[in-house]
Amino acid sequence: MAVTLEPFRGAAGRALTRSTRSTPAAELVAAVAVFTLFALGAVRAQRFYETDLAPLRRPIARATVEQTVRRDDRDAVERLQRVKDLLGEAVAYRNARRLAWADAALAEALALDPASPEALAVRDAWAANPAPPLTPAEQAVLEREDRLYELLGAAIAILDAEPGASPGAVHEARGYVREALHIAPGHPTALTLAARLEV
Repeated sequence: MAVTLEPFRGAAGRALTRSTRSTPAAELVAAVAVFTLFALGAVRAQRFYETDLAPLRRPIARATVEQTVRRDDRDAVERLQRVKDLLGEAVAYRNARRLAWADAALAEALALDPASPEALAVRDAWAANPAPPLTPAEQAVLEREDRLYELLGAAIAILDAEPGASPGAVHEARGYVREALHIAPGHPTALTLAARLEV
């Protein structure tokens, strides 16, 4: 059934059209109301961030202070580079939850240069934001990884022995590789050693 506007023609139609037409003042009031709602929402979001979210944020330990040395002082340049390398290792270890390794790398960096601004900044940041202790599941994963690397290292040491590994040592290396494959069946180094030893 087609809808027609015939009944709204004439004076009644013109009155209806005038009553539904917006005026500039009405549009301004609506715009102010919408802007006010957005502004209130933004203020509430900012307060929520500052009171609830910001306190939960953990600062990232970053070396922000640049240390410079004379380029012609080779020892100082090498020491500075070693400190930077150790700090990079320390942060990587901490991110991987190898907390003891991270502390050892940081300690070595500080031993090389006790006045290093970068090392001191990392130390202070870690002291202010200590890493949470390992969960039992994380500890179990790290222990498996440690055992895996220990087995692979022992097998490689046997195979790289000079002037060559004895049959008994090769048999021992096969046992290490089998255990490593049991821990991590797809580990590339374990698979390479297994192919070399015909495990």
